[in-house]
Amino acid sequence: MRRRSVLGLMALTLSACRELPQKLLIPVPPETVREWVRRGVETPDAAGAPEPMRSLRPKSWVRAGYFHARRSVQVEAFGFDSSAGALEAAQKWHFREGAVVRLRGQIFLVFSSNEFDQDELRETARILEAAWFASGR
Repeated sequence: MRRRSVLGLMALTLSACRELPQKLLIPVPPETVREWVRRGVETPDAAGAPEPMRSLRPKSWVRAGYFHARRSVQVEAFGFDSSAGALEAAQKWHFREGAVVRLRGQIFLVFSSNEFDQDELRETARILEAAWFASGR
Protein backbone atom coordinates (compact mmCIF):
# COMPACT_ATOMS: atom_id res chain seq x y z
CA MET A 1 0.00 0.00 0.00
CA ARG A 2 2.78 2.41 0.90
CA ARG A 3 4.55 1.71 -2.38
CA ARG A 4 1.42 2.68 -4.35
CA SER A 5 1.18 5.94 -2.43
CA VAL A 6 4.79 6.80 -3.24
CA LEU A 7 4.30 5.96 -6.93
CA GLY A 8 1.10 8.01 -7.03
CA LEU A 9 2.86 10.98 -5.44
CA MET A 10 5.72 10.69 -7.95
CA ALA A 11 3.26 10.61 -10.85
CA LEU A 12 1.52 13.75 -9.54
CA THR A 13 4.84 15.53 -9.10
CA LEU A 14 6.01 14.68 -12.62
CA SER A 15 2.67 15.77 -14.04
CA ALA A 16 2.90 19.11 -12.22
CA CYS A 17 6.43 19.68 -13.49
CA ARG A 18 5.24 19.19 -17.04
CA GLU A 19 2.85 22.10 -16.53
CA LEU A 20 5.56 24.54 -15.44
CA PRO A 21 6.32 27.25 -17.98
CA GLN A 22 9.38 26.49 -20.07
CA LYS A 23 11.80 29.42 -19.97
CA LEU A 24 15.37 29.21 -21.15
CA LEU A 25 17.60 30.68 -18.51
CA ILE A 26 20.30 32.92 -19.90
CA PRO A 27 23.24 33.05 -17.50
CA VAL A 28 23.73 36.32 -15.65
CA PRO A 29 26.48 38.32 -17.34
CA PRO A 30 29.64 38.56 -15.20
CA GLU A 31 30.20 41.74 -13.17
CA THR A 32 33.69 42.23 -14.59
CA VAL A 33 35.50 40.95 -17.65
CA ARG A 34 39.13 42.00 -17.73
CA GLU A 35 38.95 45.81 -17.52
CA TRP A 36 35.24 45.90 -18.43
CA VAL A 37 32.73 46.56 -15.64
CA ARG A 38 29.06 45.69 -15.95
CA ARG A 39 26.74 48.54 -15.02
CA GLY A 40 23.22 47.41 -15.06
CA VAL A 41 21.56 44.20 -16.06
CA GLU A 42 17.87 43.71 -16.69
CA THR A 43 15.57 40.93 -17.79
CA PRO A 44 12.65 42.57 -19.58
CA ASP A 45 9.59 40.58 -20.63
CA ALA A 46 10.56 38.83 -23.87
CA ALA A 47 7.10 39.60 -25.29
CA GLY A 48 8.21 43.25 -25.48
CA ALA A 49 11.40 42.54 -27.45
CA PRO A 50 12.08 44.73 -30.48
CA GLU A 51 11.28 43.44 -33.95
CA PRO A 52 12.35 41.18 -35.55
CA MET A 53 12.89 39.31 -32.26
CA ARG A 54 9.32 39.70 -30.99
CA SER A 55 7.81 37.89 -33.98
CA LEU A 56 10.20 34.96 -33.34
CA ARG A 57 8.87 34.62 -29.76
CA PRO A 58 12.00 34.46 -27.63
CA LYS A 59 11.56 32.80 -24.25
CA SER A 60 13.88 35.19 -22.42
CA TRP A 61 15.72 38.46 -22.89
CA VAL A 62 18.67 39.92 -20.98
CA ARG A 63 20.20 43.38 -21.44
CA ALA A 64 23.46 44.58 -19.91
CA GLY A 65 25.96 47.38 -20.36
CA TYR A 66 29.74 47.21 -19.97
CA PHE A 67 32.01 50.22 -19.47
CA HIS A 68 35.74 50.86 -19.58
CA ALA A 69 37.78 54.04 -20.10
CA ARG A 70 34.79 56.14 -21.22
CA ARG A 71 33.71 53.51 -23.71
CA SER A 72 30.65 51.32 -23.51
CA VAL A 73 29.18 48.20 -25.08
CA GLN A 74 25.53 47.23 -24.82
CA VAL A 75 24.66 43.54 -24.88
CA GLU A 76 21.30 41.91 -25.56
CA ALA A 77 20.75 38.17 -25.33
CA PHE A 78 17.61 36.43 -26.56
CA GLY A 79 16.90 32.84 -25.52
CA PHE A 80 14.89 30.55 -27.82
CA ASP A 81 13.37 27.06 -27.56
CA SER A 82 16.01 25.68 -29.90
CA SER A 83 19.25 26.55 -31.65
CA ALA A 84 17.18 26.72 -34.86
CA GLY A 85 15.23 29.61 -33.31
CA ALA A 86 18.45 31.45 -32.49
CA LEU A 87 19.75 30.82 -36.02
CA GLU A 88 16.53 32.20 -37.50
CA ALA A 89 16.96 35.29 -35.30
CA ALA A 90 20.46 35.77 -36.69
CA GLN A 91 19.17 35.44 -40.24
CA LYS A 92 16.38 37.98 -39.70
CA TRP A 93 18.46 40.49 -37.76
CA HIS A 94 18.94 43.77 -39.62
CA PHE A 95 22.70 44.08 -39.65
CA ARG A 96 23.99 47.57 -39.06
CA GLU A 97 27.25 49.36 -38.43
CA GLY A 98 28.05 49.44 -34.73
CA ALA A 99 26.60 45.99 -33.98
CA VAL A 100 27.99 42.47 -33.90
CA VAL A 101 25.85 39.36 -33.53
CA ARG A 102 26.87 35.97 -32.18
CA LEU A 103 25.14 32.63 -31.67
CA ARG A 104 25.59 30.50 -28.58
CA GLY A 105 23.38 27.41 -28.92
CA GLN A 106 19.83 28.54 -28.16
CA ILE A 107 20.96 32.10 -27.42
CA PHE A 108 21.24 34.95 -29.93
CA LEU A 109 23.51 37.80 -28.81
CA VAL A 110 23.79 41.37 -30.05
CA PHE A 111 26.74 43.54 -29.01
CA SER A 112 26.48 47.20 -29.98
CA SER A 113 28.52 50.37 -29.57
CA ASN A 114 29.08 53.57 -31.53
CA GLU A 115 32.50 53.98 -29.93
CA PHE A 116 34.35 51.19 -31.75
CA ASP A 117 35.17 50.32 -35.31
CA GLN A 118 33.77 46.94 -36.38
CA ASP A 119 37.04 45.05 -35.80
CA GLU A 120 37.37 46.41 -32.24
CA LEU A 121 33.73 45.62 -31.53
CA ARG A 122 34.11 42.06 -32.85
CA GLU A 123 37.11 41.48 -30.58
CA THR A 124 35.38 43.02 -27.55
CA ALA A 125 32.26 40.91 -28.24
CA ARG A 126 34.44 37.78 -28.44
CA ILE A 127 36.04 38.57 -25.06
CA LEU A 128 32.74 39.38 -23.33
CA GLU A 129 30.98 36.32 -24.78
CA ALA A 130 33.80 33.97 -23.77
CA ALA A 131 33.71 35.22 -20.17
CA TRP A 132 29.91 35.20 -20.03
CA PHE A 133 29.65 31.56 -21.11
CA ALA A 134 32.88 30.31 -19.52
CA SER A 135 30.89 27.82 -17.47
CA GLY A 136 30.50 25.79 -20.66
CA ARG A 137 26.89 26.67 -21.28
